[in-house]
Amino acid sequence: MATTNYDLTLESYARGKGDRHTYLTYRGFKKIEYEEAQELDLNLLRSGSKNIHYLKLHGSLDWWVRDDKKIVLNGCGKPSYGEKFSSRVLIYPVYEKSISEEPFSSLYTAFRKLIYEEKVIIVIGYSFRDLSINNAFLDGLRQDEDSRIIICTRSDAVKGRIKRIFLGYNNRIAYIGSHFGEQDFIKDLKERLGNQNEGVEIEEK
Repeated sequence: MATTNYDLTLESYARGKGDRHTYLTYRGFKKIEYEEAQELDLNLLRSGSKNIHYLKLHGSLDWWVRDDKKIVLNGCGKPSYGEKFSSRVLIYPVYEKSISEEPFSSLYTAFRKLIYEEKVIIVIGYSFRDLSINNAFLDGLRQDEDSRIIICTRSDAVKGRIKRIFLGYNNRIAYIGSHFGEQDFIKDLKERLGNQNEGVEIEEK
């Protein structure tokens, strides 16, 4: 799973349920020797390990840069003994997003590798306005002629944007009209997954 959200909605849900979900355990972090803290493992991210089950492309509210430059995971936002947190690690929704800077460069590298490893990508709640993410999807379709994308959206504007972005590849893109969490979502998703030849060409308005 990959997300551009830096909030803690999924993390809070999992903790509230008392479960050890994989996206709490496998987030690209490693334990720092002789400490309780966990550090974002940039080498692991760049290797594209499938052990990363929850990739937060724009950082997270519970990631902090310490004064020793380590990017650490801290649920309560307080520094470890003897260390200070200088800033949160996240990209706000602004016009310029620096994927050329760490840790976002390594996060983006991991994302591209995940795209290349999957035959089917399911997209929920994304409006296709981020050029770097769109390029990753597009390159994934180009490098594997059997890959496809299933997109959850009702918006004609989003569908028109998708047609322009993926010109020549729209026959490998399918849509789900029901929203995530609605009664028919799982049924519709199963139908799209079962029909490997389904793709929809969207007429330009």
